[in-house]
Amino acid sequence: ADTLVVRQPDVNGLPDLRGITDFRNEWYLRLHDEVLMDLTVDVGGGVSDLQLAGLSLTRLNVNLGAGISTVDLSSDWKRDLDVTIDAGAANITVRLPAGVGARVEVDSGPHTIEATGLTRDGDVYTNAAYGVSEVTLQVNLEAGIGHINLAVDEAEEAIE
Repeated sequence: ADTLVVRQPDVNGLPDLRGITDFRNEWYLRLHDEVLMDLTVDVGGGVSDLQLAGLSLTRLNVNLGAGISTVDLSSDWKRDLDVTIDAGAANITVRLPAGVGARVEVDSGPHTIEATGLTRDGDVYTNAAYGVSEVTLQVNLEAGIGHINLAVDEAEEAIE
């Protein structure tokens, strides 16, 4: 299998940021939506917006540092998908599909959870399509202190 690695350059020691007030490390990556892929994303602190809907993912691992993050999984997935999200002290939004069964298991921790359009059973949240659709999105989410927002994609729900 082929492997593509995209990473910021390593820095030896501490960078000299004196006088720099608008430091940014900004990435815009577009991946082909028809190529089957296992995807691992490691994001440090800051703001991240992972728009993964429409990709042909076979496995997804997301590691997030402190900050504000969105992981968009709202899509008409064609095959089962296992997702692992490991977040630090973060405010994280996970957008889920309406038409594909989704099950999110959240490890207990010092965070608050808002779950719009989902049914809760202990640490497990499911959408209305879970157990009904042929395809299942299984998400395991571990997060530190912060806020977790789980939301079924309303735009997709309105189309159904």
